[in-house]
Amino acid sequence: MDTNCILILADVSGMGQNYHVGDEAMAEVAIARLAETFGRDKLVLVCASPVSAAETYGIKAIPLYSRTRKQRRKALVTQPHSVAIELAKIIYYLKKSDLVFVSGGGNHTSVWPHVLESRLFFYKLAQRFNKPIVFASQTLGPFLEEHRGHCQQAFGSAAWVGVRDRDYSAIQLDVPVHFAVDDAVFLPGEHNAQTKAISVKHPNLFGLSLRGFRGATDQQRESFCISFANIARKYSAGTVFIPHHAPGRMGDLDIAQKILPLWPDNFPLEVLDPIPYATAVRALTENCSLVVTMRYHQLVFALSAGVPAIGICVEEYTRAKLNGAFEQFGLAPRLLSLEEAPQQIEALIGEVLRSKDSFVEAATNTVKNSLCQNMAPYRRAAELVFSPRQKVKALV
Repeated sequence: MDTNCILILADVSGMGQNYHVGDEAMAEVAIARLAETFGRDKLVLVCASPVSAAETYGIKAIPLYSRTRKQRRKALVTQPHSVAIELAKIIYYLKKSDLVFVSGGGNHTSVWPHVLESRLFFYKLAQRFNKPIVFASQTLGPFLEEHRGHCQQAFGSAAWVGVRDRDYSAIQLDVPVHFAVDDAVFLPGEHNAQTKAISVKHPNLFGLSLRGFRGATDQQRESFCISFANIARKYSAGTVFIPHHAPGRMGDLDIAQKILPLWPDNFPLEVLDPIPYATAVRALTENCSLVVTMRYHQLVFALSAGVPAIGICVEEYTRAKLNGAFEQFGLAPRLLSLEEAPQQIEALIGEVLRSKDSFVEAATNTVKNSLCQNMAPYRRAAELVFSPRQKVKALV
């Protein structure tokens, strides 16, 4: 049986101002694996930035714009042509598809209602056309009651629900889930000129990633950064700010500009600007001696490279994601709230640096032993598409 097409739903934009390191890292791994099984020409990416994503990944792409139900109803009036084209393309490719594969992420949550509700709209259409859906490397929840029932229906009828934390996602819905480490664990690192230069310049390098989030104030970030800059100086370490998402040069890069003056002139803060491909971020992380991050995938990159790391959380959603990263590697979570970090970060940095061998051991064992389990949703996708009588390319 010939494959018609495989739809890959991912929260990606490709290289450009909306590039998001974590989401693009997972999508890059998923696209490479699915291309090996089904052929790159059979893949169709479904995302909010189809033009730039298609250029970056070299596959077809169609739009699924992130809108709440209310925004979608409004768009039917204000942008009917755009909505009609979007819907027509989705229906056309759904009808000719064999499978919907949902790349990893933490977007199935009421924290991001515009993303969640657009995906629920898409899943409802896919199920109407009896298309199997495979979810890989997800964090589920938290959900508002207005979303919970819709999510229960969407995930309850899926062919596979893969999650990247052992406990939190499993209790969000009444559906069976399958744990595996994050797909981005297996993203290879590859320096670009900028990340290579920073690594060569600083043989002892501390990596820092901060993000804006409800409940995180500029004053709290400033207080934490003053403490962190002083600690880096005590260790004679350079510090690099590693942004993951900066649409319109805001987001993480805006935070970087605000905290730059907090580092002394003789120990300046390096800023990774512009944001490079996820592979270069991974390579830079491998050259760090410590990572402190509010960004989940910065933590995943560090832990999978055996780099001592600390997560800084703000509330339930960020704590669950960061805690899940440590769970994947069998490590006790090294987490601090942003509020408590200025007072407690120095002691925790000392503890994780003294425990470097345990981080290296956890990374080595996890990367070695978790690949088969991580490949399970891809094997399931192949089983769903190919006839049992047809020889399927062996997957790990």
